[in-house]
Amino acid sequence: MFLFVLFISIFFTPFCLSVNRNDAPIIGVLAQELCSSRTSQRAYIAASYVKFLEAAGARVVPVMINQAPEEYKKLFNSINGILLPGGGVNITSSGYERAAKIFY
Repeated sequence: MFLFVLFISIFFTPFCLSVNRNDAPIIGVLAQELCSSRTSQRAYIAASYVKFLEAAGARVVPVMINQAPEEYKKLFNSINGILLPGGGVNITSSGYERAAKIFY
């Protein structure tokens, strides 16, 4: 009886594990600063970047600006890559620059 249970568990374990596994890469997209009078709207990520990455099969996570370095380190250890979008942002003294420098 023990051998039967052992055989069944060894035989079916790979099938059970493969069902829950997701091998899609996790890609972070760095947010860009937004000049807005509203305090709740300080950063944005263009939807086109998210849609492009998702269409390629990736899972997308936002990388927000002006976070603590510990938060960036935790996020860096959880993602497979990062997209640094271009645009009209100050690359010498902005939250975008500080976050990009940590990841790059």
